[in-house]
Amino acid sequence: MNYIFKCLFIIIGTLIGAGFASGQEILSFFNRYGNDGFCGIILSGILFGIVIFITLYIIDKKKIQEYDELILNNKFLKSIFEIFLFICFCIMVAGCAAFFEQQFKFPFLLGSVLCSLICYGIFMCKYKGLETVNTILVPFILIGVFMLGAGKYETGMIANTSYKISESFTSSWLVSSILYVSYNSIILVPILVTFKEYKLNINQKILITFFSTTLFLSIGILMYNILNIYYPDILAFELPNVKLASLLGKFQTVFYGVVILTAIITTAVSSGYAFLEMRRKNYSIKSILLCIAAVLLSKVGFSQLVNTVFPVFGYLGLIQIICIIIVGLKKHKNEGEINE
Repeated sequence: MNYIFKCLFIIIGTLIGAGFASGQEILSFFNRYGNDGFCGIILSGILFGIVIFITLYIIDKKKIQEYDELILNNKFLKSIFEIFLFICFCIMVAGCAAFFEQQFKFPFLLGSVLCSLICYGIFMCKYKGLETVNTILVPFILIGVFMLGAGKYETGMIANTSYKISESFTSSWLVSSILYVSYNSIILVPILVTFKEYKLNINQKILITFFSTTLFLSIGILMYNILNIYYPDILAFELPNVKLASLLGKFQTVFYGVVILTAIITTAVSSGYAFLEMRRKNYSIKSILLCIAAVLLSKVGFSQLVNTVFPVFGYLGLIQIICIIIVGLKKHKNEGEINE
């Protein structure tokens, strides 16, 4: 049972990053489609469950040892995903800097440096660091999300705001939902490969899938409903959920601010660790270079990255899912030949 919770916290910690906890992802991928966005969240939760279970199942049945095997040892595809993981890490660092700038008027550069230093320390602990950080921080994040969801809000317009609805990357809530799962899977799947160390049985895989799906759906629906109260005015804020927390009181504002920071750290660590694990050679040096590069590139802007980079890589992430399915079908074919 201990392994189940460890895996669950790592999965949720990977999915609930700065984009989700801040509200930017939910706004961009779901709220913009009105009532259809609610259906999109339900679909996304189901698809996440399918991806998690199938990946864990194939890793066990095919005795997968390296992520490369899941993408058919395609070096070009691997390079593309490495670029995404690198960009995602930079996005998390940008989110941290945006938070400090919005909440405490800290210089943007100072916030990005602080986040990178924290991540570097965790990277040096390798997988144990990933496991420990998520086990400690994810329960705290969940408490914060449910606290925000349980708040009482007045419907209406947020005063003194000037919002702008950016052009959508797709006009379909269905496509948006699939892309959301797809780009998140680019980070998630390499992390799932590391679960082989736990030697999970089929019942444990089912429980991990069930709890992960249930938790994602619960917090996803909560976020969608809250953001709908002030949509589209809430688009005026770089960190929408922090603004919502401020409407509940000072304590909630401070508490959810910490939630945002922990969410940034968990996903930054997951994406950065996945990036570093894809090419383990010179791990320590690459960790330093990764953190320095993130500081230099973080100024691009958090919400801009979420709304442009994520959807693009969502299309590319579909290739990874197709590769996993092919690996699974090859296994099925080989079993059929043996039985004959």
